Amino acid sequence: MLSGRTLRHRTHYAIHAAACMRGGLLPDLLREAGTWQPKLWTYAVSAVLLYTRAAGDRCELSVSDVAGRIAALLDLDLRSSQRSSS
Repeated sequence: MLSGRTLRHRTHYAIHAAACMRGGLLPDLLREAGTWQPKLWTYAVSAVLLYTRAAGDRCELSVSDVAGRIAALLDLDLRSSQRSSS
């Protein structure tokens, strides 16, 4: 189990790494976070959710509306596909 300080540091790092990448900087993810357990992607998902919520608040949209707009910009289909169980 991670301590609160470690969890906060890793989440903070993931949020700042996303902002750095958006600004054109490339953080050294392998050296900094390559050995983290759980892996960096789990914190990156939290960062995406935080940024999505912030964008929704700023634009007065729901999280699903923000996700839909991003998907439309990237030409992605968010509809879930159902598979037959046969």
